[in-house]
Amino acid sequence: MVYVDGLNLYYGALYRSPFKWLDIRSLCVNILLKDEVLGVKYFTADVIDRPDNPGQLKRQREYIKALEAGSGVEVFRGHMNIEKPILPLADTDRLYPEYVQVERIQEKRTDVALAAHMISDGYRNLYDSAVIISNDSDLIEAINIVRRLLKKKVGILSPAKTPNTDIIESATFYKQIRESALQRAQLPVEIIANGVIIRKPVEWNGSVGGRAYKRVIKVPKKRVRIVFYALIFVVGCILGAIFFSGILPFQSH
Repeated sequence: MVYVDGLNLYYGALYRSPFKWLDIRSLCVNILLKDEVLGVKYFTADVIDRPDNPGQLKRQREYIKALEAGSGVEVFRGHMNIEKPILPLADTDRLYPEYVQVERIQEKRTDVALAAHMISDGYRNLYDSAVIISNDSDLIEAINIVRRLLKKKVGILSPAKTPNTDIIESATFYKQIRESALQRAQLPVEIIANGVIIRKPVEWNGSVGGRAYKRVIKVPKKRVRIVFYALIFVVGCILGAIFFSGILPFQSH
């Protein structure tokens, strides 16, 4: 049984990727070649539209429809909680620091729901091995209960480029989700469910967040300076050779 922390997967592996239209069941089947994927449970919360990324809630809901219709994934929803606390500015030596109001968005209930389902399913003997797609160390205690008390295996498929060592050490096995695996596990661009067509958002046809994605290659400044000085040297040598060979006219006094 596979348990997916939806937002952890998204921000860990998909946000800066053109492979957001992910078939999670297919991804798991491709990675867990020696195991049978009995089911996939996907835990998430409705995101909140932001000025810098409008329409993300609509795209998320369309994707969830595709998951439920196209690959038989069970979806469980928590919610987003918005708080606006007044906090002191960091890195200040003032005796009376300056305070500002900040907006803090927190995902609620999803990690707890994931842990509860994994323990409950294990207790009812619905699986031999549980697999978690997450990099969240809050799940460590649930992993320990399943392994020590229920005597089940727990694997981690990490969506993060820098995996959390604590959660990896608590698991039975660990595998990294690579970009090549994401690319091979994409849903059809159009899915028909109950006479309704579900389409991949056009913004996801190669994107970062909901915006068009362009790969930017940064050249180190040191390398740029070396190339610049090399060009100056080459041009100087050419002009010098032309001058001394008498190709350029000059007057003698």
